[in-house]
Amino acid sequence: MASLERTAYPTLPKAYSKAELQRDFSFSDDEIKWVRSKSKAPFHLNLAVLLKTFQVLRYFPDITDVPDQLVDFIRGELGQRSKVKLAEYKWFQQYRHMNAIRVRLGVTRVAYVGTPNVFERRIHLWIKRLERK
Repeated sequence: MASLERTAYPTLPKAYSKAELQRDFSFSDDEIKWVRSKSKAPFHLNLAVLLKTFQVLRYFPDITDVPDQLVDFIRGELGQRSKVKLAEYKWFQQYRHMNAIRVRLGVTRVAYVGTPNVFERRIHLWIKRLERK
């Protein structure tokens, strides 16, 4: 039987081996440049965690549920000091990060297949306007 982490709706394990961290969560130079260009300094770690967890899981987990070991590894990949913590998101910042990740990876949000509801449409348009600035 497959482990829970490897099912159709995978989750993040609580502990990783060094090999797993290197294989699944290492950053290329291009990814690090992208993270720094798409977020302000306090949110680099947040965007990087969302990027790597989305690449592995194919959905966005609650960022507060990401294991500390994984956050520590990503912090090291970015060259940040151990005092740097995940920043608290305001409501729109996390959506903007998620949208940027989807665009980078060429992923279409399932909710936008067909007609999105009015609230989602307004958020989507608002994010697009912000990205043009």
